[in-house]
Amino acid sequence: MKIGLHCHTAGRSPCACVQPERIAELYRQAGFDGLMVTDHFISYLFEDYYPEGSEECKVDFWLDGYRRVKAAGEKLGLCVMLGMELNLAPYNEPGIGYPVCEFLCCGLT
Repeated sequence: MKIGLHCHTAGRSPCACVQPERIAELYRQAGFDGLMVTDHFISYLFEDYYPEGSEECKVDFWLDGYRRVKAAGEKLGLCVMLGMELNLAPYNEPGIGYPVCEFLCCGLT
């Protein structure tokens, strides 16, 4: 199996520019059997980038990218898994202004 293990969706990760449904199409066209959606899970995104609302609302918004890729992928026979790119603030260098240490977490349920 050919599986991509690091993919961000537009609207959830500022570095992404491809909509979730198109991601599934592109991975399938490139010959992949599956992919893992690893949108950024970082406190400053929840505070500054995501819509207003409760923490649960923000997590639901974060999951929406994965859910949309998964729905589109199922129609194409593409296995879509959930992961995250996690930033832990204590591992950042002060004054840099962006994360310097992030972890890919795979196999979330």
